[in-house]
Amino acid sequence: MIKKLFLILLLFSLVACNSRIDDKVKIQLEPEPEPEITIDPDLLDNDKIVITYASGRDDTETIIKLIDEYNTNSDEYFVKYQELPYDYSARYNYIYNTMGAGDISFDAVEVNYSWIPGLAHLNYIEPLDSLVERGGWDKNAYLESALNASVYNGGLWALPFNISAGFLYIRSDVAGEVPKTWDELIEVSKAYKGTSGLKYSYIMPGVRSQMIFIEALEFIYSYGGEFFNQDGELNVNKEGIVKGLNKLAEIYFSDYVPDDLAAINNQEARSRFADGDSVFLRSDVNAWVYSNSAGSNVVGKFSIAPLPSGDSGVSTVLDGNANVINSASKNKDAAFEFIKYLSEGKAQRELVLSAGGMPVLLEAFTDADVISVNPYFETDKFIDTINNAVSQVKTIQYKDFTDIFIDELNLFLYQQKTAEQVADSIESRLKSALIKN
Repeated sequence: MIKKLFLILLLFSLVACNSRIDDKVKIQLEPEPEPEITIDPDLLDNDKIVITYASGRDDTETIIKLIDEYNTNSDEYFVKYQELPYDYSARYNYIYNTMGAGDISFDAVEVNYSWIPGLAHLNYIEPLDSLVERGGWDKNAYLESALNASVYNGGLWALPFNISAGFLYIRSDVAGEVPKTWDELIEVSKAYKGTSGLKYSYIMPGVRSQMIFIEALEFIYSYGGEFFNQDGELNVNKEGIVKGLNKLAEIYFSDYVPDDLAAINNQEARSRFADGDSVFLRSDVNAWVYSNSAGSNVVGKFSIAPLPSGDSGVSTVLDGNANVINSASKNKDAAFEFIKYLSEGKAQRELVLSAGGMPVLLEAFTDADVISVNPYFETDKFIDTINNAVSQVKTIQYKDFTDIFIDELNLFLYQQKTAEQVADSIESRLKSALIKN
């Protein structure tokens, strides 16, 4: 009852602000913040070829550290850094608008894997196969899922940089066997509610954001739902979408999750699990380090496993970033050398140790220092889970899809539409969007 009242009050506040519940669309219509360019003029060597690399804000400053090291050791190139808008939608818009105008504000840029087909289709980014052949980059040295997500129409358009995916964290001091299906998780979550001093049994990021978008896809794909086929053509499997959304709702509106789930982001979910409030947590790899840090109440008391499956198997959804080259750049070879450096040993190791991220270079998963921080990296089950991860969606219509899907998902989670109505509406709206484009 408290949870439903919270959602109703939240909905009324959004309506009162005349903003509609699709905050993602609203954000995209607001003025975009002016990106910053960071560079120490004293380090600039005029004899070197200068390029600009752009990415979203990195609070750990790992990317700055890597750029400084590259500039110190490179005899030919110097990299300037451009910090892009922190907001996911604003960053997406800035990159598309910059490249669409033929602007060379940046030579190389970090993008989400799901943006690659659209950027490649419009020829905003440079195909990399010839550069890879000349530059000696070994495709076989990388996670298969990250490499596949960097391919469009049979060609390589990006070099993988990092990867992210959802996992199930389990309090091993409380739970017995690891639930293999969503139905098993629901059953044991009901049983554990209120036991062992627990406040709830299951916690996940529930706030309306990019994360709930990915979580919804995890449920939908695990029940056979589909929006586009492997060729990027519209192919809506409404039965699977309905099953997945209804299973999400069964958990989301249950009494074994926090009453304020709709206000919980990824960081807050990790924090509550580390406080010992829940048996299960859905989160990314960062939760492992966080829950084993000083101050955590669950150090050495939890394990990690693949997400539960639906009736179509496990569907871990791939997230993360790759690096692409602006097709308007006048220094493509220099840009390639830098993004290649970011995909190689030193940078990939630093990505884990300093930024807490997940690498894409296979050898990084067996590095002694990396394993000391994330010991589960070296397990076959972990690598298999990551390599079997599926793309969010692989379509040149990514923006249309996300706008439509998030709008409909919000209506579903505010209980204004049924899963069947959402599936019908998504199919209809996607058909209309494809006709317009």
